[in-house]
Amino acid sequence: MEEDSAEKLPEDKQNFVDTVVDSIFKNDTNTEKNLYEYGCECYDYEECDHLFEIAKNRVHSKNESKVIGQFNTIKVHKCIPAIEVAHLCKNESFPVPQELDIPIGFGVFWEIIVPLVIDAAEMVGCRYVYLFAADRTDEQREDIDRKLVSYYKNHFKFTECKETVKFIKPEYDNYCYGLIQEVAELKTNREAIWTEFSDISM
Repeated sequence: MEEDSAEKLPEDKQNFVDTVVDSIFKNDTNTEKNLYEYGCECYDYEECDHLFEIAKNRVHSKNESKVIGQFNTIKVHKCIPAIEVAHLCKNESFPVPQELDIPIGFGVFWEIIVPLVIDAAEMVGCRYVYLFAADRTDEQREDIDRKLVSYYKNHFKFTECKETVKFIKPEYDNYCYGLIQEVAELKTNREAIWTEFSDISM
């Protein structure tokens, strides 16, 4: 999904909008009035009106979801079609044939999955392919290279998401790292990665 204008706000304005939303939901008109005065002092009248408009739109969206019975919906500016690669992993008990001279996941991805994704994307018009990497490399630290994430980046050519694009992540993948790749780049990346692999193997 692509973020709406409210999601792109600086942190201070985002917090302000969240507080206004909370006061509207509580029907706390006194706090709402005080927030408007505070907003006009911190920003200007025009910007304050804009932030209140964003807050009211959010409230409207949430109320709309409740009316139609969709409590877990997220209103976004634009949805971008994509294909998810799920369960891209090898069973630990699978005996890898000794004569196999390429990593099995590498071969399966580039020679089986990628052609299928390209064919599917041509039929349904998908822009991205993405996956969630269940990387458990020292979960307490954010300043280290994560082994599985690095593997997907280096060998499968996935990248981090752009700031304006966000994954709708299911609870199942809650602690995983989302990585993305443009379908239009798959053919070129496939050719390049086999050239790189051949150079390393020689």
